[in-house]
Parts: sequence; C-alpha cells; structure tokens
Amino acid sequence: MNLYGYQPSSNRRLGFAAPADFDKLKDSEVDVFAEEHATLLLMARVHSVANSVVQTCIRNATQLEQAVFQIANWMRDHSPVRFLGAGRALLATTMPGNRLAHAGAQVSFMGGTVPLPNSSIGGGVIAASASGQTVPVLEAMRVARQGNSEIKIIGLADHKAQEFRALCDVFIGVHIPRKEYPNPLSALADTEEYVISELLDGLIVMAGKRLGFDDEAWRRGHEDIGPTGPYSAQHAVLPR
Repeated sequence: MNLYGYQPSSNRRLGFAAPADFDKLKDSEVDVFAEEHATLLLMARVHSVANSVVQTCIRNATQLEQAVFQIANWMRDHSPVRFLGAGRALLATTMPGNRLAHAGAQVSFMGGTVPLPNSSIGGGVIAASASGQTVPVLEAMRVARQGNSEIKIIGLADHKAQEFRALCDVFIGVHIPRKEYPNPLSALADTEEYVISELLDGLIVMAGKRLGFDDEAWRRGHEDIGPTGPYSAQHAVLPR
C-alpha cells in the first residue's frame, strides 16, 4: 500500500520521512527553542503525533475494524453512547463525540450537564485515558460492565494498560514511538490525547461512510439552532 508517497517497510513500521532539518533538534549545541527554530519545532510536534497515529493503526488493525462496526451499529440504532474520560483525555473525545451526535447517536459525556443514561438502557461506552490508569474512568467502566452486560465498551489508552484493556470489548492500545519520533513540544500526555482524538474522529467518519453517509447526510444531522457554522441542510436525508 502506498498512501501519499509513504510505504510500510517489511517490519510493519510506517513512518513519515522527516525533513533533514529535524536533525538540528538533536544537536546538543543548538538552542532548539531559539526564535528561528519555532516553525521547525511545530513541524516536529505534528510529525511525532502523526507517526504515533500511524504506529497505533498498524498495531490495532483488527480492533479498529471492530470499532467501526460497533460505532456504525450505534449510529444506525440511535443508541445512547457515553463518553468516559477525565481532564484533557475527556476533552480529546469531545469533537469526535460531537460528530457521533450528528450521526444520530444519543451522546453524553462524563461530568457533563446532561447525565449519563442509566445502564439499564444499554447502548455503548467510549472510554479514553492516556495512561489507562485514571481511577474514575476505570470505576465507571466497571459499573457499566456490571450493570448491563449488553453495553459494549470501546476503549483507547496506553497499550500497556492491562486493567483498562480487560474492561473493554474493543481495546485500541495507543503506541507512542518516542525514541524514533520524539515530540520536542510535548507537555504531559498531550501526544496520546491527540492520537485518541484523531483516531476516534476517523473511526466515526468511517462508520458513517459504511452506512452510506454523504455530505448532505452529515449536514442533516448538524444542529441548526443556536450558534453554529453553515453546515446544516434543510432537505438532506439520513441513510436508513
């Protein structure tokens, strides 16, 4: 497979070729935070996040397909879908969650002003934690699992998070190749959080494509009351 000029190598590792100038960032005698390196630093950050998304995709091919299938079912059935997370990891789910609501699912967020639906209603959970060790998220996942075995849980977290993994029906383990593709502008778990957001949004768009969503279908599900962009449509029809 060749996507935009990038090819996977024989060892199943795929990376975007870094500009040679990135080597400047590894020179111990260079002040990488000098004004002239601002653009390069930002490019290196994006480069690191992009490669982390790619590495995570390669290592979760089966799980990603399972997630698309489950998300498409939630869209089709207008199911309640609860987003679980804390701090920036929860924020990383909000844009994908917004899109899932446009696609017909009944979306709610942990800690939001609209309460999470009772487990007896069924539906699904999408849980996100950069570390996979966020206690309130793990506790909520256990409640969902114990309260209704019909609730399907998709989880995204560090690939080493075994307790988190065990609570998921579909677990997508996040891989961050820090040595090969370091992020010079990283603060705490921001690389993981951007990977989670990018993957989730892509999975939701892919699920919509599987159901036959086109531009008009997405517009039909878009809000048209209150402050919003010019994306709603009056006559678009959602796929059935």
